[in-house]
Amino acid sequence: MYRKFTVRGTKIREKTQGQFLVKMNPKSISMLKRIQNGKRVFVSHEQDGHIYTVSAMLQADDSVDEEDIEVDQKIREALFVRKCEKVFLKPYENPKGPSVNNFFNKLFGIQTNIVCVKSANKNDMELPLCRISAHTMETIGVESGDTIIIESPTSSIRMKIFELTNDIIRQRIDSIPEEKKETLPWILMDFDARSHLGIKKNDPVIIYRDLNYLAGKKVHLLSEPLVLTIIGAILGFDLSTQLQIGILALGMFLVIIFNFIDLRK
Repeated sequence: MYRKFTVRGTKIREKTQGQFLVKMNPKSISMLKRIQNGKRVFVSHEQDGHIYTVSAMLQADDSVDEEDIEVDQKIREALFVRKCEKVFLKPYENPKGPSVNNFFNKLFGIQTNIVCVKSANKNDMELPLCRISAHTMETIGVESGDTIIIESPTSSIRMKIFELTNDIIRQRIDSIPEEKKETLPWILMDFDARSHLGIKKNDPVIIYRDLNYLAGKKVHLLSEPLVLTIIGAILGFDLSTQLQIGILALGMFLVIIFNFIDLRK
């Protein structure tokens, strides 16, 4: 049985590398097994027999009462939990598959977002794609047709994304009025994708851009300048070998720097 804490709102939204935040008293943290300050944890809330879970960054704060936990608003919305209700914590474990918790994703400043899972439209069923709104795409730095990583508490998956238009949202709300109450942005995916992630409709998942896909997408930016640099170095017959090598190295360095800046956007 997990110890439960009373939910309060976070006072200050601090920078946490695109992750979402919960705060607890250091004494309370020390009493929890395999849970540490400054690390990710699973925050869970049980409602109507179903447990909603999402990961968050845990931060110690002496001002928080030992029986309380301060939770970001977006996490509260994802868990369908209100202030003064109870949540419990579980140790974080990396999901099976690609994860935001790798060196390169941290290096390039991956921005995450929490979205609410909905079933796919009939035309999208059994296709390896999902849909998110244009605003959500902008938030995590991707475009329609890109690949993103979707992370649940137990697994993760790469999927190609396309725009979830306002027309699709309006049609869904007209047919299922209760979905109008949702405050989180949606992600539409079919049964196969939900099964792979071990989730149900209305569960929260974390999404972020796929750095491997973006790196491949940017290869063409590397090729042309690099080829021109090599040609320039080779044609510079009146230059010394050392200078030709220096020009080539400079060209490669500048290309890498420009692409590094582009990937961090």
